[in-house]
Amino acid sequence: MAPTIAIIGGGPCGLTFARLLQLKNIDYVIFERDASSTPTPQHQGGSLDLHPKTGQLALKRAGLFEEYSNIARWNAGTVAVMDPAGKTWVNLDRGADAPEVDRVQLRRLLLDSIPQDKVCWGHPVKSVERDESGAGWVIKFADGSTATGFKLVVGADGAWSKVRSQITPAKPVYSEKMYIEGRISQGNPCYATMTEVAGAGTMMAMGAGKQIAVQQMADNSYRVYLGLQVPEDFPRNIVDISSFELTKDTFLSSPKFFADWSPNLKEIVKNMEGPLRPWPMHRMPVESMGWTRVHGLALIGDAAHVSTPFVGEGVNWAMYDALVLADRIIEQYDSSNDDIADDRLELAVTQYEEEMFPRAKDFIERCIGIMSDEQKTTGTAPAANVEAEKDVQNVLAELKAEGAAPTEEKKESETNGAAASDEAAEEARIVAEAAKLGEKSEESESKNEAKSQNSRNGRGERPNYRDNIKFDPTSKETTSDPVEIRKQVEFYFSDSNLPMDKFLLSKVGGSANRAVELQLLHSFKRMRRFQPFSAVVEALKSSETLELVDNDTKVRRKVPLPESVNENPDADIVKVFEDKAMDRSIYAKGFGEEEPSTQFDIEAFFAPYGPTNAIRLRRHFDKTFKGSVFVEFDSEETQKKFLDLDPKPKWKGRDLLIKSKRQYCDEKVKDIEAGRIKPNRQGGSRNHGRDNRDWKERRAEDQKRGFRGGRGGRGGRGGRGRGNGRDRENGRDNGRSQEVQKDSRGVPVIQSTAGDDEASKKRAREEDGNANGAQNGDHPAKKVDAKEA
Repeated sequence: MAPTIAIIGGGPCGLTFARLLQLKNIDYVIFERDASSTPTPQHQGGSLDLHPKTGQLALKRAGLFEEYSNIARWNAGTVAVMDPAGKTWVNLDRGADAPEVDRVQLRRLLLDSIPQDKVCWGHPVKSVERDESGAGWVIKFADGSTATGFKLVVGADGAWSKVRSQITPAKPVYSEKMYIEGRISQGNPCYATMTEVAGAGTMMAMGAGKQIAVQQMADNSYRVYLGLQVPEDFPRNIVDISSFELTKDTFLSSPKFFADWSPNLKEIVKNMEGPLRPWPMHRMPVESMGWTRVHGLALIGDAAHVSTPFVGEGVNWAMYDALVLADRIIEQYDSSNDDIADDRLELAVTQYEEEMFPRAKDFIERCIGIMSDEQKTTGTAPAANVEAEKDVQNVLAELKAEGAAPTEEKKESETNGAAASDEAAEEARIVAEAAKLGEKSEESESKNEAKSQNSRNGRGERPNYRDNIKFDPTSKETTSDPVEIRKQVEFYFSDSNLPMDKFLLSKVGGSANRAVELQLLHSFKRMRRFQPFSAVVEALKSSETLELVDNDTKVRRKVPLPESVNENPDADIVKVFEDKAMDRSIYAKGFGEEEPSTQFDIEAFFAPYGPTNAIRLRRHFDKTFKGSVFVEFDSEETQKKFLDLDPKPKWKGRDLLIKSKRQYCDEKVKDIEAGRIKPNRQGGSRNHGRDNRDWKERRAEDQKRGFRGGRGGRGGRGGRGRGNGRDRENGRDNGRSQEVQKDSRGVPVIQSTAGDDEASKKRAREEDGNANGAQNGDHPAKKVDAKEA
C-alpha cells in the first residue's frame, strides 16, 4: 500500500514538512532528484538566515531548534551596506533575529531527523499526470518508472515545479535581474578585504541597478554574488560565462558593469573564484495567487510562490508553508485509525491555501516593488551617487520589511506566552533609523547635520543619543562556561538589577515571582554569546538563587522580591534597594573613552578584588561615557578591603580616583548646597521624578506641609506665589533667603513651582481638569539625584 502523502523535493521546505508529519506518525515518502544525500560542490547552496516568526518557528515545532542553535552562526547577523564608491551607509546587527546557517547544514539537520528509507534518491520527476481513473495521480520519473496510489501529492520542488502545471497554467517570469555566483576561499589574496568589509556576516554594495554582495559561510570562505540587470540569455549569448577570466575582465572593464566602482570592490570581482554560476531571478505573477482547488495536489514554498530574493524570506516562507499545511493535516488526522479521510484531507489543503494566497501575494508584491524602484534608477538619475543612494534605500527597506509577521506566529506566541524584549524593540528602531539613510544627496546630508546641531542647541527634534553607547556584546567570544552563564542570569534577577529593570520586572510581576522563558533571556544581547542553548539550561540547574520550572524551559527567583514590589519600577522602592547597596559600593573615575569592550574590560579589572553584584558605567545626558563607574561589591567587607588597598590599582598604567559611593554622594551634596554645581532637576529615580499618586493625595500632602491651594493668595497659581517677585540676582524669594531642604538621606530637595518647566505646566493642566477649578495644592518636592549631578 502506498504512503498517504508523496512529497516531491527534498530541500528545506519538503524536509520540514516531512519531519512534522513524522512526529505524528503520518505516512509519507519523499522523491528527490539528487543521487544521494551528499551535495555536489556546485549545488551546496549559500547561507540562510532563519527568522524567529517563520523558519525558526517551524524548527521549534519540529523539535529541532536546539540542534539548529548548535550549528547556527549567531554572530553572523551583521549587514554592511555600501555604495559603488566604497562608502559605508550603515552597519546593521540583526543579532538573534537572523542567525546564519549554511543550506547544506540545514538540510543535513532535517535529513537526520527522519528515517533514511523515507527518501527515494535519484528520482527526478518528469511529470505528474492523472491516472486512468481520472481520480488519482501518477508520478512519472525521468528513468521511465512511475509511482501512484497517494491521497495527496505535495510539490516542494522549487521554481520549476512539475506539480504546478496540473494546478495552474501560470509560470515564473524573469525579473530582468541575475546574480553571478562565485567564491573567495581563505587562501585568496582578497580574503583580508572580505573579513574587513563583511566580517562574519554580509556586505552589500549597490548602485545603478548593480550589486556586489559577499557572505561568509560556515567554513569561513565567502560566497560572492554579482547582481546585474541583464537579459535572461546573458550567460549564453552575451557573455560566455564558461570563459572564467574573460568574463571577469568584461565585468571590470565595461562601464555597464563595475569599471567605475571603487578599487577595493573591484578587487573582489578580480579575485573571485569559479566556476561561476548564473542565477536568474524569477517570480510568479501576482495574479496567479488564487488558483482553483485541484483535488489531490498541493504546492508549498517556491513551487507555490517563487519570487526574487527578499533578504532570506524565500526559505522562511517555504518552511512556514510546511508548518501551516502540516498543522491543517494533523488537525484532520484520525490517529486512532492511522488514517485521514479524503474529504478531511481536502479540507486541510483548502484551509492551507486560503491562508497562503494573501500572504504569498503580499510577499511577491513587495518583491516587485523593491525591484521596480531599483530598476527605475538605471539611466535616469543625474549622477551615480544618487542612483546608489536609491539602491541603498531599497535594500534598507527590505531589511525593515523583515518584521512582517504571519498570523500563525501570533497563535504560537499566545500559546507559549512569549513576548518581544526591549532589545527587539530597539532592533526595530535601529532598522527604522537606518532606513532613513540613503534618501538624500550630499547637500541634504549637510542640511541634516545643521538640523542635528540645532537639536543639540535645544531647537528641533531630539537627537538619538543611544548611538553614543559604544558597548558591543559581540566583542567577547562565544562560550559555554557555566560560571559565566550563571553570573549573568543571576544578575538579571538580583536585587541589584531587577527592581530597576522595567522590562524584566514586568515579566516577573514584582513579588508575584512569575517564571520567565529561557528562550527570551537567551535572546538578550549579552546572552547570545552563551552557546549552545542547552549549556544555559545546564548551568542554571546549579544556581543557588534561581530555579528552573516548566520542564526546564523557564526560570525564576528562589526567594521572591518583597511584597511591596509590583511589576512597575517605583522610585521609592528603587531608593530602598539603592540605599541598601550604598555602603558596599565604590566610585572610580579615570577609565578614559568608551570602546566596544569597555564594559567587559572593567568587569575583568575588578574581578581580582572580590565578587561584585553590579558594575555600572556612568553616562552624560547624551549617553556618552563619563569615564567613571559605580561598583557594587557583594559585601561591605569586600568594599572596605578594596578601599584600603595601598597602592591603589591602576587602569592601563594610569591612576584612578577611588572613593566610597557614600563619600562621593556626600561631596556632591555639599557642592550643591554651596552652589558649585546644579542639581539634576529631573529627579533621582529612573522615572524622572514622576509622582504616581493621584491629585487628591498630592494635595493633602502639600497642605500638610503648609502649602495653600486655590488660584488666589500666596502659594496659588493665580496670586503672589513663589514664582513672583523672585530676586534672581540675590537668590532670594520675597526678601527671604531660601533654606535647602533635605530628605531622610540628607539629599537636598527642590520645591518645583508652576511655570518652572513643561512638566509643571502639564501637572497644572491635569489638576485644572480634575475638579473644574477646585482648589489644589502646590506641586510636591522633587528629589535631587546627587549621583547624576
